[in-house]
Amino acid sequence: MYHLYILYSPSADRYHIDLATDVEAEIIRYNEADPSEEIPEKILNHRPWELKATFEVGADERIAKKILRYARRQKSRLFIEGLIAVKDDPMKVAEMISVPTRRES
Repeated sequence: MYHLYILYSPSADRYHIDLATDVEAEIIRYNEADPSEEIPEKILNHRPWELKATFEVGADERIAKKILRYARRQKSRLFIEGLIAVKDDPMKVAEMISVPTRRES
């Protein structure tokens, strides 16, 4: 099962959105990683990271990646903070991150 998660760096006042099947392991990896590991500098340079929200987005990796791309394309702090604010209301979350699908002809 894939989860979309939102991390926050208090030291940099930045958010990070990503996907994982094991969110807790990702947070540990981001916060305790050795600089030689394959983790982007933007993650390493803004530690520590705090988990702000997680959303189950399903078992289909393709759909999960579409949702991630949609969320990242918003490039809006207000959008991210809005997701965090409604994290306990699945209907509102679904409204905010619904990804339009193309019609098959």
